[in-house]
Amino acid sequence: CDFYAVDEYKIGNLSEQNIEELLSGKITDDFISRKTAQLKICRDCRYMGICGGGCPKMRREVCGSIDSETCGYQKFLDFSVKKLKKYASQERTYLYKTTT
Repeated sequence: CDFYAVDEYKIGNLSEQNIEELLSGKITDDFISRKTAQLKICRDCRYMGICGGGCPKMRREVCGSIDSETCGYQKFLDFSVKKLKKYASQERTYLYKTTT
């Protein structure tokens, strides 16, 4: 998420550390803990597999607040998921036809 591409969230430098070291650091742990702690509204959401709770910054902007009982993503997907599934199915059919 580019909203968090600031020094405060810098987890390291790939030329000095490997991925495992970067992902197991305190800053990474703190960020992940904060994100998962903010997913109260998402725990039982039928769309969690699609958005994964979204970006914390966008969740705050779309939902209104972290503790909000409504979610802009959920409202959007309630409105559009049938059409999105239809388009995805059409795309899969088209890709299958063009690759065989």
